Amino acid sequence: MNNILIIFICVLLFIGAYFYFFYQKFVKEPILNGELKKYFIDVDNFLRSYLVYVPHDINDNPDLLFALHGYKDTADIFRKRTSYEFDKIADDNNCIIVYPDGYKKSWNDCRKKSTYPAKLKDIDDEYFLKAIELELNHKLKVRFENIFLFGFSNGGHLVNKLCMETPSWISAAAIIGASLPVNENIDCNSLKKPVSILIINGTADPVNPYNGGLVNVLGIKKMGYVLSSEETIKYWAKIAGYESEPEQFYYFKEIEKGNIENNVTAIKSSWSNKNKKSIALVSILKGGHTIPNLYSRFPKVTGKTCQYINAAKLVWGFFENVKDNK
Repeated sequence: MNNILIIFICVLLFIGAYFYFFYQKFVKEPILNGELKKYFIDVDNFLRSYLVYVPHDINDNPDLLFALHGYKDTADIFRKRTSYEFDKIADDNNCIIVYPDGYKKSWNDCRKKSTYPAKLKDIDDEYFLKAIELELNHKLKVRFENIFLFGFSNGGHLVNKLCMETPSWISAAAIIGASLPVNENIDCNSLKKPVSILIINGTADPVNPYNGGLVNVLGIKKMGYVLSSEETIKYWAKIAGYESEPEQFYYFKEIEKGNIENNVTAIKSSWSNKNKKSIALVSILKGGHTIPNLYSRFPKVTGKTCQYINAAKLVWGFFENVKDNK
């Protein structure tokens, strides 16, 4: 009997620990004005899929935003993980949102040490995304004004690759939870052309280290070394032709008298010029491998989720500024 009780207690502890570290929270889907559809497309003899959110009222030249999920997620999960914020933005901003599904829930990014299925199969994800653009041109009878990319984690690393290899295709890009690989770990050819880019990284990210180092996915997969977040953003700033130090802006929680420093939740370092591409790094203080948002929560094992910043609105604001500076 004692042995049975001990086993029972151990099982309860294991279940409790699992839920404590891996529990995640998603917000209920809001009432939206547009329509969500799922399409399938044959690319290089692989049947690929994607979700597309089309607002009720769009003109003939909308923007197109690709939202690229992290490893082991899907398009459907990523809509939930981003709290449907991009769909809500699309309703008011003449923009179509595409959530593609990665090959076996992964993307073929620039990291030489990646062991994700898409990398091992050498999947052409650039071709996949461009095929989606072309298909939507025909299905919706539109021509896209701007192509925007947003990626998290593995999806962010794919955005890095696309910015390096196809910068002329991209109007602007935003990345969360990813940095550029070090030279020994890079597996793509950078054209070294400027692109407007926003990077949002947590300073306590346990997967993609803010200060650079080994990418370690929950101690299971080691994906080689990456540059620090600051080295990554300075790489893009240099290509864009900036030589000065960035301007800095502080994001605050509610300010308490005499306690301003403890209320800083993020710091934005940015370079902007009418004749150059916009470059920015938002450092989420104590933030983990998560997407800052007001509603959803990532598992505790991936670190702290910042609740004071709406990343989707931050990203879209960056894209809007890029459009205004054209």
